[in-house]
Amino acid sequence: MDCVSNLTKDTLIREHTVQAVRQIRNCHKNTPVLIMEHAGYSNSKTNLSRQLECRSANMGTQQAYNDLLVEGVKNIDYISKEDFDFPDDAWVDYVHPSDIGMRQKALVIKSKLLHLCE
Repeated sequence: MDCVSNLTKDTLIREHTVQAVRQIRNCHKNTPVLIMEHAGYSNSKTNLSRQLECRSANMGTQQAYNDLLVEGVKNIDYISKEDFDFPDDAWVDYVHPSDIGMRQKALVIKSKLLHLCE
């Protein structure tokens, strides 16, 4: 679940993520759920507002994940920005992943899902 692509306000991301996972759990008790951070921006190193935007979004995602763990929600996992570890050429523009970025994202997601489904 990636709730941060077009949201940047941490409180909204936290709220929407928690609500979405609860809705999934109401219908699908054991479905693995991955909560993902924003992978960042290609220009974060030189654009402070992009750094802060990403940090705020990811804070909301982390808080949602922690809230769900405290509630006792099972079979969830978390993917951080650092887990994605995008190289500099992983971007088409400042935010959209290139084929390299999407491949990297897919590999990380696959690894986490395999771990959840063990």
